[in-house]
Amino acid sequence: MVRVLIVDDETIVLESVSQVLKSQYEDIVIETAKNAREGLIKVEHFRPHIIMTDIRMPGMNGLEFIERIRKVDQQVKIIIVSAYDQFEFAKDAVKYNVEDYLLKPLTKTKMIEIIGSTLLKIDSEEEKRHKELDHIERYYQSVNLVESNFFNSILLNRNFMKHIAHYREILEITLETGRMVTIEFANLPSKANMDELNYYNQKINDCCDYIKTSLKFQLPSLISNPFLNRIFIYLEGQSQSNDRYYWTTFLQNIGERFGLRGRIGLGEIKEIERIYESYEEAILVLRQSEQEVAFVQDRSTAFISLEEIDNLTQSLVDDFLTKQKRFKQSLRQYEFEMLNLMKRPELLKYAEANLLETMVQIVSICRRANIQRDVEKTYLSVK
Repeated sequence: MVRVLIVDDETIVLESVSQVLKSQYEDIVIETAKNAREGLIKVEHFRPHIIMTDIRMPGMNGLEFIERIRKVDQQVKIIIVSAYDQFEFAKDAVKYNVEDYLLKPLTKTKMIEIIGSTLLKIDSEEEKRHKELDHIERYYQSVNLVESNFFNSILLNRNFMKHIAHYREILEITLETGRMVTIEFANLPSKANMDELNYYNQKINDCCDYIKTSLKFQLPSLISNPFLNRIFIYLEGQSQSNDRYYWTTFLQNIGERFGLRGRIGLGEIKEIERIYESYEEAILVLRQSEQEVAFVQDRSTAFISLEEIDNLTQSLVDDFLTKQKRFKQSLRQYEFEMLNLMKRPELLKYAEANLLETMVQIVSICRRANIQRDVEKTYLSVK
């Protein structure tokens, strides 16, 4: 729908031009103004695509009118209407980027010709803007995808160094030394219903969008999409990453904006090829420290006993067998304790045996529930 504003102090001109344009174009909305002052008011509220204005009117003349318009709108197409003897006067309007001019007395043919060419130009510019926006959107989608792949590679401990040049080029960050940061939000109660869960997940997604905008503006960083109740951050270099007050204030800001309670774990600064170690540290320190913002030096030196590991393993299997809602929480605790246990070389064989035994028990439960048969069928069909 194209909006046209006609400004002229002659009523007959307003009526005749409106009638011609409405008869010629279906997709058009027309407003009229009898002087420049009224025209300025309608420009503000009507937001026209095209303005046809007389060059000489009582009070504010057409040139002053155009000058005022150009201060607030550089895109609107302006067509000047003038008498032959005002043509030299009208040429001064060229500096205000007018589209064309019409001489009085107006002719239907010439008016339709100029309006038609102006509409084509508007369509062409609109199509160009859409293409530019599409290119920008595709670019940012590409950046988001590469950023997600970067974090997936770290979390899955894949060899991402073979793609490091690609990451540096697309993400526009040096990726030489940095640290991993984990933001972990408090879980909902196990009795939460689906609506509450969806609302909670939406808040985390909104929070993630906010962090991507605000943190990247302040620090050289990359931010992951949410992984359940966690968001991961890669911080380049030193920056303000050692400032506990900065991160405490950061958490408070998130809590006030989104009503989310969370904690932050920060791994040590590492060379990029060892960044997985920083990720492990950021995860483990949240379990080994009571601090709201936990650095590696904050973690406790106390280790969970083997008896407690055995009890945790049995609870995990029992929760899986009885389909308890807390199974995910038990699995996460088990995961962290296993990672911690594997840091102790003297207990590595015990950890491996525990993991194997746990997997065997879960597979056995799946077989008894006929889950394994479905898995085998799927595997065979894929092969």
